[in-house]
Amino acid sequence: MLQNDFSQLPVMNGERSVKGIVSWRSNGTRQLALGLRCEEVRECMENPRVLKLDDSLLHAIDEIVRNEHVLIKDPTDRICGIVTTSGLSMLFRSLTEPFLLLAEIENQIRAFISEAGFTAQEL
Repeated sequence: MLQNDFSQLPVMNGERSVKGIVSWRSNGTRQLALGLRCEEVRECMENPRVLKLDDSLLHAIDEIVRNEHVLIKDPTDRICGIVTTSGLSMLFRSLTEPFLLLAEIENQIRAFISEAGFTAQEL
């Protein structure tokens, strides 16, 4: 996980059968908080959170934030992806960045107009 910068790894038996998920949190909880070693993968797995591909992203956000991930299942019940809090943050940035830039441009134009002393009539 560390070598490939993975924060969660699904444990699967085929592309439709999820047994659990191993994460930094599940690993740390067992080893650091409880002082137990993970000799086998099943000892540090947690229950997977799985959503359908057509589930609403707005409804999924709470689940993603609460669990730091969700696995995505397509209409054939095949696991086709994972959404993490990191991925959600990048999506949020890409969706909001244009609006934030427009707000910044508007604020700079307002400051310029104010500093230049233009009246409402002149504008």
